[in-house]
Amino acid sequence: MDSFNGLPNCVNIAYANQENKEFNDDLGHPIPKRIQIVLEFSEENFGFGEVSIVQEDQTYIDTEFMGKEKVKEILNRLVDNAITETDEDPRNHKKFNKAMKRTCCDWCEICKGDSP
Repeated sequence: MDSFNGLPNCVNIAYANQENKEFNDDLGHPIPKRIQIVLEFSEENFGFGEVSIVQEDQTYIDTEFMGKEKVKEILNRLVDNAITETDEDPRNHKKFNKAMKRTCCDWCEICKGDSP
C-alpha cells in the first residue's frame, strides 16, 4: 500500500449516458429510460476506484463493495470541488457560464464587479 501514499484525492465524472424513452409531447422532450453516470476517483492510502450510478425504475449504485458511506464521501468530494453559479470569483463565474452555455442578466452582481 505504500505506493498509494501521496496519491491525490481526486474525483472525476468519467462517463455519462442516457437512453431515451419515447418523446413526451406535454414536456416537449424525451423522458429518460435509463441514465448512467460513472465516477472515477483516487485517494491516498486507498488507490483507485469507480462508482457507477444507474437510474431506471429506481436508483442502483455499484459501490465496488465500499458501502454507501464511502460513496457519499466520494460524491461529496465531487460537489465540494464544483464551481456553482453563486461562486463570487469572477473567473470561476465566467468558467461556469461558459460550461453551462449561459449568460447572466444585467442584475448579476458578480458580473458587474468584473466590468471594465
